Amino acid sequence: MIKKGLAMLLTFAVLCFVLQNIHILILEKHAIALPFSLKKNYLFNTGFSILVCLNIFLLSTVNKFKEQLGLVYLIALFIKIILFFAIFYKSIVKVDEMEMASKISMLLPLLIFLLTEVIFIAKQINQKS
Repeated sequence: MIKKGLAMLLTFAVLCFVLQNIHILILEKHAIALPFSLKKNYLFNTGFSILVCLNIFLLSTVNKFKEQLGLVYLIALFIKIILFFAIFYKSIVKVDEMEMASKISMLLPLLIFLLTEVIFIAKQINQKS
């Protein structure tokens, strides 16, 4: 049980570190300035993904919640989207014309961590114990 939790934590931490540095290098190479903090974006997605996966992981050990894990994940996803919008509101709404590179830079971490989240959670939900 602890082994799975540590593997998940390590996966998200390494993913954050590697992808963030690659992303920054690409942006610097093309001299693109973003209207938001890329580091905060990656940290938000990493932290929330770890939180969601750990909660699903822990709730899967409680018999009462095993059948409701998909619903719990959907609620957590809804909360993640609302918090993401609230935290990055200025970057999303207040900028008149956001360049395509900025839009991609904002959504790329969200999509990558969402996909990784889904993989971990699908494995946990489909696990028979």
